[in-house]
Amino acid sequence: AIGQKYGFDPDNVVCGSGETEVISMVIRAFAKPDEPVLMHDPCFPLYRIYSNCEGRRPVFSAMGKDFDPMIDQYLETMKKVNPKIAFITNPHNPSGRMVTEEEVIRICEAASADTLVVLDEAYVHYTENEFGMKLLSKYPNLIVLRTLSKAFGLAGLRVGFGIAANNNLILPLRHIKPTWNMGQLQIAGGIAGINDD
Repeated sequence: AIGQKYGFDPDNVVCGSGETEVISMVIRAFAKPDEPVLMHDPCFPLYRIYSNCEGRRPVFSAMGKDFDPMIDQYLETMKKVNPKIAFITNPHNPSGRMVTEEEVIRICEAASADTLVVLDEAYVHYTENEFGMKLLSKYPNLIVLRTLSKAFGLAGLRVGFGIAANNNLILPLRHIKPTWNMGQLQIAGGIAGINDD
């Protein structure tokens, strides 16, 4: 249902018991122990928590006044540390500040061949800027994460997903996810939510 909605093959989607499970799989699959994972400071705390739990090294790019994402500084940090994963949250959690489409493009284009760009769009349904999906076909280093816990009102079901045009980003996640990480009620509720959007 997710692939069909966004115009991708089902093999380009990985589902998790909440988007948070997909975040943990991304960190485990794409960064080795002690390798850097880039994120804003502050950010959704589970980027840091999962990175630490997996023995990866969180690297922070400070936000400016009023939670300005300071993309130039973020790009400088990315160039300096060459992270294995670069998280961008849009809209930002906890501030709600938006990163523009042009800024996300700059990040994707500046990322090295070794860096996976993760665009976390957990709250994107509360905006008019759902551009992440259309960027996927242009950037093979980009994966978009979404959840059905917020705008869909399905927090209790725990349904999240990652989607990428580059199947090589999804395959490792499918290999490490638990075989039965989602139950039938989660799947049925997720399909109903996606089809109702």
